[in-house]
Amino acid sequence: KMSMLPRIPQDSDRADWTTARSQFLVEQLIEQLIYGNKNDSGFTKEAWKMVCASFNRKFNLNYTTTQLKSHFKILRKQYELVKLLRSQSGFGWDDVYKVVTAEEDVWDRYIA
Repeated sequence: KMSMLPRIPQDSDRADWTTARSQFLVEQLIEQLIYGNKNDSGFTKEAWKMVCASFNRKFNLNYTTTQLKSHFKILRKQYELVKLLRSQSGFGWDDVYKVVTAEEDVWDRYIA
């Protein structure tokens, strides 16, 4: 009889996030937002199922909704950090490279 021990995640279970995959995820979530599939507590289960199916179809993958949700949390934190930095005096934005910019002395003051 097989034991019912929890499965230990392997490295192959880790999602590999490219810029294209992240961008597609965000685009799909924006679509769900437009369709009204988000409430005060976040996107609905149905929204995540649809996004996951669409994502896996597009990239021929088998990611789970949990993996997508986890990556979305990371993207949201990164977005909030960029938004905060851009609101600070002396910080700018490089639209070509999509990065926050500042002179070295501005960074030094901010980090200190």
